[in-house]
Amino acid sequence: METKGGVNVGMFDRLFKKGKSREDQETETDFPSGKADKIVYAPPHEQITTAEQARVIYRKADALYKKGDFSGAIVLYDRLLKALPGLINPYEVRHARAMAYCKTGRFAEAEQELKQLLNVLESHGATIASSQVMYWYLVARYQGDTKKAMDDFIKL
Repeated sequence: METKGGVNVGMFDRLFKKGKSREDQETETDFPSGKADKIVYAPPHEQITTAEQARVIYRKADALYKKGDFSGAIVLYDRLLKALPGLINPYEVRHARAMAYCKTGRFAEAEQELKQLLNVLESHGATIASSQVMYWYLVARYQGDTKKAMDDFIKL
């Protein structure tokens, strides 16, 4: 499975329930991405009310994650999870946030979040043993020891 910055390639396509508009496709660049983001950006104290705002904030969170600013990414993931229902796929945002929790050493929070995500996968009949969620769950469980996590992951 190909990933970019710890996030599945194509995640943006699954993250939002609506397809991308032509404007979204034209403005998908590295941040800051310019005029389009200023138009749809929701100030930090305001609720996210449009899919466009959610896309912009998710891309900014992803950019922060890729730069290693995991705490900044978590703040934006938290904002996304408070967005109006139906604007985002909360499973994908929670997964990204849990990975960032691991990167910042917040293993208890990551483990709790990832355990819930594993339950979601299991309830939908998905194979959890080989999922990315399971790998990150093991990373959280072993307090960031990726070697130990990978050894257990391979055994599954």
